Amino acid sequence: MTALKDRPRRQRADIAALPNLGPQSQRVLAAAGIRSLRDLQRIGAVPAYLRARAAVPGTSLNLLYALAGALDGTDWREVKRTRRLELLMQVEATGPARSPRDELLALRNIGPAARRDLELLGIATVAQLAKQNPDRLYARLQKRTGQRHDPCMWDTFAAAIHQARTGEALPWWHFTAIRKGKQR
Repeated sequence: MTALKDRPRRQRADIAALPNLGPQSQRVLAAAGIRSLRDLQRIGAVPAYLRARAAVPGTSLNLLYALAGALDGTDWREVKRTRRLELLMQVEATGPARSPRDELLALRNIGPAARRDLELLGIATVAQLAKQNPDRLYARLQKRTGQRHDPCMWDTFAAAIHQARTGEALPWWHFTAIRKGKQR
């Protein structure tokens, strides 16, 4: 009888023993019905992340990197740095449709107006944004709208692209010096 009571605790310990998965990650995984290392190995990182995101709205992409790292035995930050785009593309290809608007608006420097600009440029997902170049994006925006835009829009694009590629959410003004340096 006590063996049955202890069983869920041991299964949670399996997840808890994995690198990258702290108490919050464990709670989100439990809400998604993933309670053991065996569950996670059987499901895989991307489907487990999609289940977790469906079970707990607002689940961060960092959980995706944590799951991939846990299964590979690497730190989630290394996974985020080296495999970010690959994992995002898998999520986009496998996952149920998630509103791209939500995904882009979740970026630090993208508000409703910048989101409309990205939509005008045909960019609907973070994975698509990660493949862009701020110089080309800014030029395309001006050409598409037929008007000159504030150069700070380049900074915003650069910051959003940087976050899409690396996960690091820097303020747009961090990129102003880079833009001004290119203009010399």
